[in-house]
Amino acid sequence: MSDSACRTKGRYAIFGAKLPFRPGIRTDARLSDIRIGRFASAAVLAVALAGSGCSYSLTEAECKAGNWVEIGYADGAAGLGAERIKDHDKACRRVNVAPDQAAYNRGREKGLLQYCTRSNGLKLGRGGKSYRGVCPERLESAFLKAFDRGRDIRDVERSIAAASAEIAGAEQAIEQARAWTPEAELAKKLSKIDRNIARERAQIVRDIEAVQSRIRKLRKTKAGDGKAASLRAEIERLEFADASLDLKRLKLHAAAKEEHERSRERLVERNRMRLAGSLERKSSGEKRKAALETRLSALLKAVADGAY
Repeated sequence: MSDSACRTKGRYAIFGAKLPFRPGIRTDARLSDIRIGRFASAAVLAVALAGSGCSYSLTEAECKAGNWVEIGYADGAAGLGAERIKDHDKACRRVNVAPDQAAYNRGREKGLLQYCTRSNGLKLGRGGKSYRGVCPERLESAFLKAFDRGRDIRDVERSIAAASAEIAGAEQAIEQARAWTPEAELAKKLSKIDRNIARERAQIVRDIEAVQSRIRKLRKTKAGDGKAASLRAEIERLEFADASLDLKRLKLHAAAKEEHERSRERLVERNRMRLAGSLERKSSGEKRKAALETRLSALLKAVADGAY
């Protein structure tokens, strides 16, 4: 893929889709969200290019421009490690340009000042992102504390969502159990029998139509009379089978009703236990959700008060 094609495709990845996952980088942010100077696209575009099939972190034009302070700044602000410059070195060998290590390091150190903030740590942790261990020692403690607080908030929010789903499932089961009656259970069984009988009847009708079609074709031949007689006998057999379905249905209905009466008390008890279990699950879920919401409120208040 050409350099210009890679760049175009990389921009498409930034403006039109989510960036590919890279630990420690906000991969769900679009370019407009990353305010790290006019050269911010250096690091972000590189990530997009990596996910779009291009193998170079910088374009030839960017290598020739040699804005290594700004490239380093962008990489630092994106939370990329110091080894990132090796990718830039590989990219710029195409035009015989070597990275300015000192300028890159100066820029990256300034970029890390933006990345290694408490607010960014909180945002990364809450967003479920990873941390590469890139922050300077003097900033890392506060960053990690906020990062861990963000993860705590994320974990609680996910647990609340799971509890809500459990409550919703229990409520649905409660509704079904309360709507259940022995008569409705029997009606379901009889309806299933009727559907099976209807399918058998439809198949018999199709078989009769197929045999009748064969008889019509045989009438056009001289030697078809004997075979046609045999086929007419087949139609009579099928018609008898069709007529027998009504009796089969009555017998199956009678058997189902008899079985239902024998198991009526067991079915009622089973539904009672299902209702009780669903009510217990709902109550347990509501208690857990309430506790989690209290925990979340405390975490969010601590953040609002700056205690993170």
